Amino acid sequence: MLHQVIPAEELDLKFDGSKQSLGSGEYSDVYSTTRRVAVKAFKGRFNQQRFKEFKREAEALQMVQNSHGVVRLHGICIDALPNLYLVTEAVLGGSLEQLLASVKGKGLEAKRAVRIGKSIAEGMRDVHAK
Repeated sequence: MLHQVIPAEELDLKFDGSKQSLGSGEYSDVYSTTRRVAVKAFKGRFNQQRFKEFKREAEALQMVQNSHGVVRLHGICIDALPNLYLVTEAVLGGSLEQLLASVKGKGLEAKRAVRIGKSIAEGMRDVHAK
């Protein structure tokens, strides 16, 4: 069973361009909200396949809740259909891609690179173990 269902009215779901975008992918956009959480808004037309993908991702996140380096799932929001939302902890500070772009040509300090690599490896180990 999925984590807590969070009512839409408890979230700041008015994505009017004033929200801070934390990232975007083929299937979803992620925003920070005034509730200090990240809201992953699934893209595309609502249908059975999209709901299966949403459910699969929520269940996968729930299975690895205590894993190092994996974002914490606070809950899901499904009462704003046709929109589906995963509500997770907000991880601020930019992406790894942004960090690497900022040090392009200079390189990343070895200690920091090892720390980041270790964190990624531990998270992936925990995810694959489940």
